[in-house]
Amino acid sequence: MSFNELITSWSGTTKSLYQMNGNSTDTSGNGWNGTDTNMTYGRGVGWSGGASFNGTSSRITATAYDWNNTANITIAFWMNPSSVSGFRMITIQRISAATKYHYIALNGATIDFLMFNTSGSNAQISSATTLSTSTWYRVVCTYDATTMRMYINGKQSNSWTWVSGNMGMDAGATLRIGMNDG
Repeated sequence: MSFNELITSWSGTTKSLYQMNGNSTDTSGNGWNGTDTNMTYGRGVGWSGGASFNGTSSRITATAYDWNNTANITIAFWMNPSSVSGFRMITIQRISAATKYHYIALNGATIDFLMFNTSGSNAQISSATTLSTSTWYRVVCTYDATTMRMYINGKQSNSWTWVSGNMGMDAGATLRIGMNDG
């Protein structure tokens, strides 16, 4: 699986921006730099950056930042799947045995977006769009304290109106891109 630019924001402010120009430096200016493990960098879409993940050990681990009690969240990225079978983590933020976390994953030929709110309730949506290999997709997942939404290539692919509340996150959770935290 290949990625190009992963951006996180909440409350209208960019929190991290990984352009994957040969490293996992956060170019938002907030200093949430990542640590690369078994990464391959090359050309992506739209500019020179891009990262390839081998599906087993490749990952970026970013410094922990607190998403707890966040009302407005956006996670956006470009992806190009090399396989559309099995379950492959795109991004996850949690600690081991966490009770509150979030993830975005490639589940076969669809994308899953799961998150918890501060009361511990969780919700998940899956894309209505079926993905193919060797194709670039722009994926945007959002939550506005009421509704989870997923957009693929600028079109809403799914949404879910959920119990209102801010996003919940266990303290100390780190962000991983490209590999499960297990």
